[in-house]
Amino acid sequence: MFNVNGLMANYQICRIGSILVYMKTVLLFCFLGLLALPVLAQTGDTTLNQVDSVREVVAKPAYVEDDFPPFLLLMMLTGLLVVGAGVVLCVFALAVVFGLAAFGVLSVSVVTGMYKRSLEKGFRVFMLLGGSVGGMLAGAIVGFVAERYFDVDVQLRAALLYGALAGLVAGLIGGWIGFVIIKWMVVFIKQKITAP
Repeated sequence: MFNVNGLMANYQICRIGSILVYMKTVLLFCFLGLLALPVLAQTGDTTLNQVDSVREVVAKPAYVEDDFPPFLLLMMLTGLLVVGAGVVLCVFALAVVFGLAAFGVLSVSVVTGMYKRSLEKGFRVFMLLGGSVGGMLAGAIVGFVAERYFDVDVQLRAALLYGALAGLVAGLIGGWIGFVIIKWMVVFIKQKITAP
């Protein structure tokens, strides 16, 4: 039997393939045209430019004060500050992601979300585990600082343990509160988007 739909599908595939070949050819010629632009540009070795530069050298005084505009320095420093802040934030974000992956927070939350077939439950596990791990680390650091620099009558192990336990509780509470706030925000945004 003759299959018309199969022929139409093959025709469409061939047509799309020929369009892609045509687009590649056009892009290749555009790229080659851009490569040829510097050849066609006027160079700095023309006679007119050389005569003008000779006149300028003769006409200039022996001492020329060339001030550097302070606004350019301000722009350069601002640009360096913004780029530096961006690099620091990216490195910090990558360190957080790698730290969470190292502790297994990301993998456990993804597996939980896939097992329960719910993005919300996976995100809740992520927030609770992330809050608990981060809280334990922060609490242990606070316990270490309290034992070292303040007059606390506790041994280092006890200070680290108490700080980690307090951080665990605070991290769980903070993770739950963060999850509830983000859930409310998602519902609010969804209502604003779907509302006529």
